[in-house]
Amino acid sequence: MKTLQHPASALRTFAVATLVLVGVAACSDSKSTADTTVAPTTTVAAGDPCAARDALSASIESLKGLDLLTVGTDGLTAALDTVKQNVTDLKASASAAHADEVTAVETALTDLQTAVTNLSGGITADNAKAIVTAVTALGTSVSTLADSLKTECP
Repeated sequence: MKTLQHPASALRTFAVATLVLVGVAACSDSKSTADTTVAPTTTVAAGDPCAARDALSASIESLKGLDLLTVGTDGLTAALDTVKQNVTDLKASASAAHADEVTAVETALTDLQTAVTNLSGGITADNAKAIVTAVTALGTSVSTLADSLKTECP
């Protein structure tokens, strides 16, 4: 495994990965600004897939807006935990017709969490690439889920 020589290169790689999540903002029509803090978990009423979708969208917006130099990997992990909770809430409130899409989001999120965990050994070209791949997959799966929810959440 080749270790990156300059930390800025790794941060640029992660920045590119988080930019992939820009497409995920289409999950909601809300126009929020990015923040450098980790968003708290939002409690969503059971059976309300639209509110769950909006909470997931907000947590992904928060993830995109993280300043890694400020929050570090602990902040990143906390943001991912919030996204994971919001996926769980959406799974509980979405109809069975969306089960495949929710499972794809869960799988992509697990892959991203694994990639972030692998950063504990230091940032390498391989694990930076894994993060980019995982973020891309998460963005794609959330967009697909949002599209499938359009009938329930216009």
